[in-house]
Amino acid sequence: NVGFAVFTMRPMKDLPVAHKVVIFVFIEHVILFLKHLIKEKFPSIPPDVEDLDQGNEEVVRAVIPIFEQHRKQPKHRPDYMKQMSVSSVDISPQSFGGRRATQLDQQQPRSPRRSRSEEH
Repeated sequence: NVGFAVFTMRPMKDLPVAHKVVIFVFIEHVILFLKHLIKEKFPSIPPDVEDLDQGNEEVVRAVIPIFEQHRKQPKHRPDYMKQMSVSSVDISPQSFGGRRATQLDQQQPRSPRRSRSEEH
C-alpha cells in the first residue's frame, strides 16, 4: 500500500524516482517499527498466562511421578468397594405408580362402557 501511495498518487507522483524510493523505504521502516512496538506492548500470549502455564507445568512435573508410583502398586480394594450384585429394576410404565398402574396390578376387568342410548 505504501508503494502504491508513493509511486502513483499526487503530489509524490511528480517527484523524481530517487526521492520516491527514499520516501518509500522511510515510510516502510516507520510502519515496521510501529508494528514491532505494538507487538512488544501487546504480546500474543499475555505475561500472566505465561506465568500460569509455567506454574501448571511445574505441578504436572511434581504429580506425574506420584501417578506412576500408584500405577505400579497392586490394586487392593476394601470390601465396601467391591461390586455388589444388583437385581434388575422394573422400569415399565406400571412401575411408576398412579391410578392406572394399581388397576393393572389388581387385574380387575374393566366394565364395558355404556353408550348414551343405554343410559337413558
